[in-house]
Amino acid sequence: MVTDIATGTASSQRATIDSVHVFFAGTGTRWLQTQGVHLQLNKLEDSSQFVFRFFETIADVVVPTQDVVSIFYTVHETYISFQCGLLHTFTIDSVRTTRNFIDSIVIVSPEVNNVSNAENIKIYRHPR
Repeated sequence: MVTDIATGTASSQRATIDSVHVFFAGTGTRWLQTQGVHLQLNKLEDSSQFVFRFFETIADVVVPTQDVVSIFYTVHETYISFQCGLLHTFTIDSVRTTRNFIDSIVIVSPEVNNVSNAENIKIYRHPR
């Protein structure tokens, strides 16, 4: 999503991002497609931090940009059965970013669990 600074209007546009790397705390790096990202939240904490590295081509030069995204949430545990154990549901309270490449993040659906495949947040980038 791109936000026009003059009008404040957000529009969905295809980004010119070559690739995105996300660093999960303690688990290394993972290459991700730019159309969607599935992140694993830490069920033992009330927040998770992720480092996003965007690689964008500008005038035939690959330019890396990095943002830290912090997701703050409440964890709810639901007992399913002895065989299945617990279902962890996260309610996203807020999201913050360092705003280098990312302009803002909007919470679309605050309820996160491993059952649904809902879109939970949208990331808006700075216009170039």
